[in-house]
Amino acid sequence: MTNHNDSILVNAPGFLDPTFGLEGIVYVPGPGRISGIVEDADGAMIYCVWADKDIWLYRSFADGTPDLEFGEGGRTRWSFALGVSSMPVELLLQEDGKIVLIGATQALDDIFKLQLAVTRFNQNGSPDLIFGNKIFLPPEQAVSVSNLPYGCLQKDGKILLGVSYADKDSVRSGRIYRLHSNGANDLEFGAERGWIDVQFNGSSTMVECVGVTKNDEILIGATSDSRQQLVGRFTSPGIIDPSFGINGWWVAEGVNILGNFVLHGEQIVVVGAEIDEGTYQACISRLTADGEFDPQFNKGKRLLVSVPVDTAQYPVTMEYVALQSDGKIVAAGHAGYVNQSFWLRVQNDGVLDPLFGDQGLHVHTPSSFHGGLLVQRNGQRIIAALDPASAVDSHILGIQS
Repeated sequence: MTNHNDSILVNAPGFLDPTFGLEGIVYVPGPGRISGIVEDADGAMIYCVWADKDIWLYRSFADGTPDLEFGEGGRTRWSFALGVSSMPVELLLQEDGKIVLIGATQALDDIFKLQLAVTRFNQNGSPDLIFGNKIFLPPEQAVSVSNLPYGCLQKDGKILLGVSYADKDSVRSGRIYRLHSNGANDLEFGAERGWIDVQFNGSSTMVECVGVTKNDEILIGATSDSRQQLVGRFTSPGIIDPSFGINGWWVAEGVNILGNFVLHGEQIVVVGAEIDEGTYQACISRLTADGEFDPQFNKGKRLLVSVPVDTAQYPVTMEYVALQSDGKIVAAGHAGYVNQSFWLRVQNDGVLDPLFGDQGLHVHTPSSFHGGLLVQRNGQRIIAALDPASAVDSHILGIQS
């Protein structure tokens, strides 16, 4: 598993696809940090960039060519509130093609406080002025936001979104909101409040992500205060489901941090990092619908992957995961003192795919993953959005699948 800078293109899975953009790379117009990417029904990519306190929304065709008819001259500029910074985090695509943007904005009375925010755009990139901007005030007990917002869509179009926060005693919780597809609060969720607070066993909990099963059950991914990966299952009204895992929660053994999860049918694929005596490894688990280790994946155990780092015991993070149509798992993150992006692919039986990258893993030039990861609908490429460490402009990579 060696380090490559992709300056010499290799015609093999896991390496850059020279038919995408300019030798495998689409350069984001202008300076800024890419943050959020999604594929639409036509196979085009919609992505957002954070620059000059504002949000810029772009669309590119499947081969990376910019769509100059999107928005105004190929882009849309937006902000959640005037005079303060608006930060994009995640994009969701509704069935009708409308684009939901989840992000955060600085509070008008305190620029050091972030507030969860959401808005929506029409399919052509124009703002959906009926939906408008929705900004959520922090809970009364919150003194700070602990991580960036997250969200997902239900089958019926309802929007789940949330954020983690800390109180004056540094105890962390997650707050999950549910909106109707038009942005109105869903008062059938959370005992007619439209939201629930999430903690594991009443202790400090960093909630990282949210998802929905085929049966409209809500899955919440988190990390406990003692650094253990957690996945909890809640009913559609927002009540913990004790039939999942142990009293509603799957709890990973050892010391680990949850990055994200993705659903594959009824299976739950969980990615993150494992820490053993100060050494970090990427880790992947596959769970059954009941919240148990899947015995068909790596013999029912968590898969640990050593990622090369430039300095011993520096962190490895893995926060992005996507599935190919054949069920193979693609995950990505960054590692080391000078962050280097990496991506890997795991076969259905829970072992690294030896035909992908360098025996299953590929390490890229100094850069950080911030924008996301997806597998194109046609299966041709894996799309990765990242920030280079040595340049101002973000870019999107087309990786051969």
